[in-house]
Amino acid sequence: MTKSKVTLTLFLLFATACTGMPPTPNVTAVVCDISTSSECDNSVIREALQDFMFSSPPSGSTMEVWIIGCDIADVRKVFEIEVPHSWGTGVTARRRAWQVSQKERIASFRLPDRVSCSGIAAGIFKAASVLHEREGVNRHLWLVSDLREVSELADFERKIPTPRKFVTALRNASLLPDLKGIHVDVCRVHDHATPDVPRWTAKKSRALKEAWSAAFAAMNISEVTLKEKCVWEGTGKTTTPIAVIP
Repeated sequence: MTKSKVTLTLFLLFATACTGMPPTPNVTAVVCDISTSSECDNSVIREALQDFMFSSPPSGSTMEVWIIGCDIADVRKVFEIEVPHSWGTGVTARRRAWQVSQKERIASFRLPDRVSCSGIAAGIFKAASVLHEREGVNRHLWLVSDLREVSELADFERKIPTPRKFVTALRNASLLPDLKGIHVDVCRVHDHATPDVPRWTAKKSRALKEAWSAAFAAMNISEVTLKEKCVWEGTGKTTTPIAVIP
């Protein structure tokens, strides 16, 4: 745990002791791109769920896993972990029993089969809508995707639109959610070719980052770090971002 996290944890414990108020629950949505070019897989999602479970999240916290398809109608929740609002008596034993049961659920979790579409913008919109429905919580959106949108909006595997055209397409489709107040992380962004796009180039990678930079800005996010690997809170791991947009 970093020094800043230790300081924050101590502050929260002190504040809770002084005010008698419980810590604010965390609500995390993990949007998994299961398209054929994406690197979101079972191991990535299981690691996220396990880290959430063992990081001692405040009572009432939840982590939801969403998958995407071709459009917003295909976006659906496939898994959820919810921390009890109250443990009652025998907290230690009840928490341990809860962790054992959740660990078994996670071990048996399987993502659906991969799809050819990648409606990433629709997934972001749906997850943001669900997060905004929850009040009085800390909101976190993890997007596990290579950001190669393949939908009616655009086909990044064939031709990446200019930032202006991409934002216009999102606006016309009413897929520009307000992400203000939501912490956003993007991981599993890669620059290599895939069977679907054997000729992916550095030029296309730059165009992709420029298009999404404009899109996130239009969603009221000033800065998003694109990471090659997912580093969940509490794992103690570090990673070097491949880009910070804008």
